[in-house]
Amino acid sequence: MRHPRPQDINRLRPTVWVGKGGVDDMLFKEIDRQLKLSGFIKVKVNKNIKQDFDNILAQILNNTNSELINQKGLTFVLFKK
Repeated sequence: MRHPRPQDINRLRPTVWVGKGGVDDMLFKEIDRQLKLSGFIKVKVNKNIKQDFDNILAQILNNTNSELINQKGLTFVLFKK
């Protein structure tokens, strides 16, 4: 699978939201499921937990088979490895 084009990334809507509960196994499973279906997804982190953004992103990358291909503010795009 190839990386998405920049115009595809811009049109993509977030399909996973990380709320004040943070990340857990269910979130990792959902991200993996969506990555298997489409190859890349957009994730948005709630602004109430923005101070933990770097930690949340690191946990998601470590617990899913994905790589970061784009980040803007509290929104990022993951690509299936």
